[in-house]
Amino acid sequence: MAVKNYKNLLFLSYYFPPLGMGGVQRAVKFARYLNEFGWRSHIVSVKDILYYAKDESLLKEVEYNPIYRTGSLDPARLAYFFSKLKLYPNMSKGTSQYSSINFSNIMPALFRHLFYPDSKIFCITFAKKKIKILMRKIKFDAVFSTSPPISSHLIAAELHLPWVADFRDYWTIGGGIYAPTSWHKKKYEGIMNLITKRGAKIIAVSEPIAESIRSFTGKDQKDKVVVIPNGFDPDDFLNLPALKFDRFTFVYTGNLNYRRAQERFFLALDSILIDRPELYDKIQCVFVGKHLELKTADLPARVKPLVKFIDYVPHNQSVAYISNANALMLFLSSDSAQGLLTGKIFEYIATQKPILAIIPKHVAAYDLLQEIPNCFLADPDSTESIKQELLGLLENYLERAKIEANFKSIPAYLLPYTRKVQTKQLADLLDQSLAKT
Repeated sequence: MAVKNYKNLLFLSYYFPPLGMGGVQRAVKFARYLNEFGWRSHIVSVKDILYYAKDESLLKEVEYNPIYRTGSLDPARLAYFFSKLKLYPNMSKGTSQYSSINFSNIMPALFRHLFYPDSKIFCITFAKKKIKILMRKIKFDAVFSTSPPISSHLIAAELHLPWVADFRDYWTIGGGIYAPTSWHKKKYEGIMNLITKRGAKIIAVSEPIAESIRSFTGKDQKDKVVVIPNGFDPDDFLNLPALKFDRFTFVYTGNLNYRRAQERFFLALDSILIDRPELYDKIQCVFVGKHLELKTADLPARVKPLVKFIDYVPHNQSVAYISNANALMLFLSSDSAQGLLTGKIFEYIATQKPILAIIPKHVAAYDLLQEIPNCFLADPDSTESIKQELLGLLENYLERAKIEANFKSIPAYLLPYTRKVQTKQLADLLDQSLAKT
């Protein structure tokens, strides 16, 4: 895509394709669509790291944007080197066992104690060197950084450019998120004070996260913190791989781990099958993604034949699963952070299919979904609540034809959640940051 009269944006994102994590989608879509609003993104990201999933297809989204890869000595980058040396054979395979140990529990807790402000601190020196070279060649008009990791913001803070900082999640000082010691918390607060002081604009994906950031701003600066939620791209739903299901199919996409509340769902489904055995041959549940810490052997005997687990797939295939499903499933545990509002949720609502959302009332996702048609909201701590909502969904939709969303005519209530509209908001913030300099 040829762009004329664009402004140059230094775009800092540690996580970027070919990594296949959900947060990568936000960065990719911003970089892609900023071209249409007069900003060309020059993306600085890390070289290959060890990660549980990769999706090379995402790079096509930003094929017109230069990407500069830097070295790092952080654990994920070093683990990649070790995997290439085949010192630890399982590491190169991205197995669920390895992912469970390193990405779900032990390692993050250990890293919070060992590394300040996070384990990606060892990429900063490499990134600064790369950026220094780039700035000799390119006149940058502004810088955009997205976290996690918070180290991306620390790099941006030193560049003396108009700066927009993006928070895709809480950092460890808000929402009950864990800070290892009082020393860590004090240091984290100092970094947040730096970000809110230096940043021209600060973006959060949900209002609770935005409020946690506003607590570090002065009274006259709270409006510098704005919400641009995650979203969906209608283009992602075009020309998808064909999938056919022979029965009413519930689909869940994404990781399953101890932070999800899927166990009570299986118990509720088992109870329904006892009461309504005629449903046994009419429904199935498909889970797409990494199934960390999930013990499939513990599934109820009646439920097990109706449940299929599919490993991580590229994003377009994941979208194909939700597009061809009859209904969608969402799981969040009762102790989930208040600001949780993942990108997957917006792809779910884009399909306009019924959603069984087993989530607590205090999370931002609940506030959103209770305003969306066809959503059935259940208490993650109550098997009976899940059973009743699941029965309600089946009674309303089991005999209906599969719902097909029309992405050529998007309902007005979904438009604010489209990636292009959201990128226009980001472009406006970048323009405003220039006006203040």
